[in-house]
Amino acid sequence: MSSNTSSNASILKSKIAKFNNWQKRKNLDKKPHQILGLKFCLSIELQKPFKHGPKLDKIRGGIIADEMGLGKTMISFGLILCNIQEYKHTLVALPLALLTQWKNEIKKHLGNNAFIYHGPNRNCYNAKQDREKAPIVITTYGILQLAKPDDWLFQRKEPFDRLIADEAHHIRNQNKLYKNMMKIKAKAKWMVTGTPIQ
Repeated sequence: MSSNTSSNASILKSKIAKFNNWQKRKNLDKKPHQILGLKFCLSIELQKPFKHGPKLDKIRGGIIADEMGLGKTMISFGLILCNIQEYKHTLVALPLALLTQWKNEIKKHLGNNAFIYHGPNRNCYNAKQDREKAPIVITTYGILQLAKPDDWLFQRKEPFDRLIADEAHHIRNQNKLYKNMMKIKAKAKWMVTGTPIQ
């Protein structure tokens, strides 16, 4: 085993221990498949950029897909919690119906006040300053659908480290939402869905 592989295994182990301690503190049910899922996702985020064809591909990520109620959101929270040093800023995109739920769950479980990028006043100057500092920003697919090239989501001074798209089956190939999702600058992109993807 190389020293790099050994180092990554050690980092992964400490991150999973942090997740276990967090679940215990919050009195959350421990589910073995959540640990396996989180290990897989963390190992991808910790990878170095890999070769993809003739150029270096720097985007990591994948699909977190499971039936409803089996802990996809907890895996997403685990990524935010355990990889905060390497991935400081997360954008969560979702349907409008889930906006308040995610905001409340982030506050309850992670202790963060997520910035909501939604509504007619989303581009006001003071909020823009706040958004530069916010570790977690939540927006809706409706806002992404309407976003123009000069929108803050695309022109943010510091690119997002991670994009989490909940209920990702709403994204369809080649529509405006899909094209705008592709424009979001992020080191890792995770699609979360309980609906089968074919």
